[in-house]
Amino acid sequence: MGTVRRCVSHDALATLDEQQRAIRYSAANGRLGLMTEPAALIEYADHWVLPYRDMMVIQFRVTRSLTFDLDGDAQIQIETPFRLTLNASGPSRTAAVPIELNPERHEIVPAFSLLLARVTSAIAYKKGALQVDFDNGARLNVPPHPIYEAWNATGPGNLHIVAPPGNDLAVWT
Repeated sequence: MGTVRRCVSHDALATLDEQQRAIRYSAANGRLGLMTEPAALIEYADHWVLPYRDMMVIQFRVTRSLTFDLDGDAQIQIETPFRLTLNASGPSRTAAVPIELNPERHEIVPAFSLLLARVTSAIAYKKGALQVDFDNGARLNVPPHPIYEAWNATGPGNLHIVAPPGNDLAVWT
């Protein structure tokens, strides 16, 4: 399951991100112990929360798709047109305008602003859309596509999610 990295108080425990950490009691001293474990895929009625929070975009690959490699042994590949909104979560978000990008035509240059950005939220909607927010205020939206696979995400571990044609999502863990 992992090893206890350090013991923390109940007050410090309240500030930890539950999605990124698992808490276990240490029988040795009766204090709470913090164990670092892989984040979990979380399912809700209409969406999945992907375990990519705090992962950094470390590399892009461009073919007929755009692939974001994340530092947590994960990747997101976009194969159809998508929208990128810069400063979507900044103070001037009302003025933020989405930019239409198309990987197949290599119309992707604005996406390079995401290099070294950290994911703050990644949501896969069960109708096939993907939304990823970044610490630099950018938001990536990939809608489902009626004919083509819109996007897929892999890792960490055996996690694999695909948005096949139509309004659907396939998830393997």
